[in-house]
Amino acid sequence: MVRTLRSSLLVLLVVATSWTAAARADEAPKTDESWDAIFMGEDKVGYVHSITTNEKENDRDVVHVRVETVMNIKRFGQSIEMKMEIDSFETPDGKLLRIDHRSPGQRIRGEVKDKTMHVTVETLGKQQTQSMPWSDDVLGPGAEDRLLKKEPLKSGDKRTFRSFNPELGMRIISTSLFGEDAEEVAMLGGGKKKLQRVRVAIDDVPQLKNVKTTYWVDDAGEMLKSHTTLLVGMTTYRVSKEMAMAPASSFSTDFAVQTLVKVDKKIPMAYDAAEVVYRVRWDAGEGKDGDPKEVIPQDERQFFTRGEDGGTLLVIRAVDPSQPSTSPEPADLAGFRRPNNQLQSDNEKVVAAAKAAVGDATDPWQKAVRIEKWVFQNLKEKNFSRAFDNAAVVAETLEGDCTEHGVLLAAMARAVGIPSRVATGLVYADRLGAFGYHLWTEVYINGRWVPLDGTLGRGHASPTHIKITDSSLDGVDGYTATFLPVVPVLGRLKLEVVSWKHASQ
Repeated sequence: MVRTLRSSLLVLLVVATSWTAAARADEAPKTDESWDAIFMGEDKVGYVHSITTNEKENDRDVVHVRVETVMNIKRFGQSIEMKMEIDSFETPDGKLLRIDHRSPGQRIRGEVKDKTMHVTVETLGKQQTQSMPWSDDVLGPGAEDRLLKKEPLKSGDKRTFRSFNPELGMRIISTSLFGEDAEEVAMLGGGKKKLQRVRVAIDDVPQLKNVKTTYWVDDAGEMLKSHTTLLVGMTTYRVSKEMAMAPASSFSTDFAVQTLVKVDKKIPMAYDAAEVVYRVRWDAGEGKDGDPKEVIPQDERQFFTRGEDGGTLLVIRAVDPSQPSTSPEPADLAGFRRPNNQLQSDNEKVVAAAKAAVGDATDPWQKAVRIEKWVFQNLKEKNFSRAFDNAAVVAETLEGDCTEHGVLLAAMARAVGIPSRVATGLVYADRLGAFGYHLWTEVYINGRWVPLDGTLGRGHASPTHIKITDSSLDGVDGYTATFLPVVPVLGRLKLEVVSWKHASQ
């Protein structure tokens, strides 16, 4: 039921710190290949395989970088395998020409033409396109490694560049590299190497400002080790093919359990609560308390107030869909009605399921509640082995965890004319005495967004659902918009249950 942020975002950020094996621009055409083992905590969870080839295209020199990332992690006792492949085609000085990004169920391709990046997202044979302005100073995702090799950083040096990052929502990002002192670094297998430390900062993605990433490179600028503090901590080591592809560990770390937010007391009849008040603390990094309002949004359902002791309290109240909202209607409500590459509300099986669920209901709220119940009852194979299936796939397989329940519910609601979106955040799990990361659905009824949860099927989502963000899942960055805002909260949020009320109180 509960889960962390989409596991593909985990792959995303591992790859973001693991671009390797790029050929020097001034060398004769050849192919370079490297392998890196990925560790989360003490567990080996996968590998990165990189191949870089200098090629010719229409008498033009092109650097082709192919990166394959394979990971296997444990969530609540079940393992899940994730795989992603990226082909990047760049000029010898690093400028991106085109890119091809493939993950299960989705392919994203981009090509630069006439100072514009043209992007196509393909899911189940259907395509969405969009474009973005392009600048000549933007590098491809494989260029960073070549920069380090061509001009190795010295202690005290700083290098800043802009590049196109396919894992962070196909966006242009600014990265700064800071050369620091050399040090003895522990390598895989127990040996040590003297390597130069390079500190990495992504300058214009606020959600990652407290994530610390470090490279360790040799005298030739070759990265032999990297580490990021994201999630439970991830480290890559340059190794042989045999070591990289060796079976993953027995998983001493359960990723989902590691990211639970424990609370001091249980909430009785939690899923029927009318109001819950929490004391909230958020570590903004470097041991400093931050303002929780920076990472948790406020709306009609959840809002902040001050406690008698001056602490920050989060009040969440159940939503009554029969009462009209005082908030203005969203500017682009149409965007929450139409099908997209993740919420295929026009898919034959999705439409058929929606009609079967709704039956003779005519009231929008009754339709939504019946759909929630149908999703709860018909996704009988409830497991944590899926990564993030889109609604059409879920309608076919009828299995998965919270994300699969959430996207199918949202797509079915749209199929009968009800605007919908998904919400990500935390939900209380009574048996664990803790909050876990979760995805649910919101439907637009009577002028307000009302939460429903297909994993529970109770006709509502109680104040034990703490929302961090919401998304229509539209466009090339739908995944990222849904899960990236969760990153600053992971491992940094502290909750204390102050009080609760039920409708009878």
